[in-house]
Amino acid sequence: MNWHSSLFLLLLTVDCAVSFTSKAPIEQSIAATKICIDRHNSIVPSSTTTSLSVMMNPTTITSEKKKENIEINTSLTPSSLISNLAVIALKHRLRDHRSVSCQVHPSPPSSANHPLFFNGNVGPVSVHGRGWISPLGLTCRAIEADVDGCQLDVDRMFRKRKLVLLKPALGKAMVALDGVDFRNLLVHPLFRAQAPRLVQGDGGEFEFLKERVDIMSPRGGGEEKVVEFYGSCLGERWRCELRRQSGGGDESESSNRVVVDVTHVPTASSSLSGVRHPEQIAGELSVLLSDFFNALVFELDGTYLSFKDMVVHTSPTRKDKSHVLIAFDIKVRKFPSAGTF
Repeated sequence: MNWHSSLFLLLLTVDCAVSFTSKAPIEQSIAATKICIDRHNSIVPSSTTTSLSVMMNPTTITSEKKKENIEINTSLTPSSLISNLAVIALKHRLRDHRSVSCQVHPSPPSSANHPLFFNGNVGPVSVHGRGWISPLGLTCRAIEADVDGCQLDVDRMFRKRKLVLLKPALGKAMVALDGVDFRNLLVHPLFRAQAPRLVQGDGGEFEFLKERVDIMSPRGGGEEKVVEFYGSCLGERWRCELRRQSGGGDESESSNRVVVDVTHVPTASSSLSGVRHPEQIAGELSVLLSDFFNALVFELDGTYLSFKDMVVHTSPTRKDKSHVLIAFDIKVRKFPSAGTF
């Protein structure tokens, strides 16, 4: 089953009526105000998922935090123990947060919740959060991550209260970013380390600038909303508009690729030679950055996020409600160490 048929994203508020799916599935499933991720051809029950739309609803977002100190009851079932350990580990790795939760489903149902028969296999596992801030400055409005299953080291879990994976866990994640969050992503050290290069030599690398990022309608017109950011390359300043690529003529098909439209921003110190026109360089940068985002694999110390899809939403009344939703495939080889991201 492909990505678009296994993911339905419908936000509760009118301003957030957007989806990763094509227009036809949206109309057919408009009543389904939740996220459903296909798991081995079966849909996770809605009672076990927290809707990203609810998490992003301003009426549900408060600055109150849950208690940081979670007492671990040794009589907990394995799945409950894993959930508590995961929440503690996540909070320890974040500089700040509004909420962190983890839901662990036993597998198989008949034995995984009995300590005598627990073999370390659990899943699916869901992590939800709001207002996350990492030690190195990554931020997001909301996040949901789901993995199909995990195989854990039972001895280390019970004896040392540590979660250690015996094999990589695979799944999907969705992140909601506003303009400030997206800027923080672009200038994060791990992101900048992957910056693409147009030509060899000094100045040939594209540098993402720590400037204002706007989520807006495109300056040149068009229906697709964009994320506008700025960069520097060859000693020149460039304006970039990141947008989801429009589908083909058949509305039943939608693209999950993104396109970056680049425009030269002349300055008093512009010094491009006459060998290549700025518009030619802008076209080359557009191809370079489009390929970069579509092939992006963002590593967080053993956790790999591979770009899958993106949708941009703008509010006609309030800029602070504009956001971009990004979908990732994830592979967790190990849990990131504290302070690494």
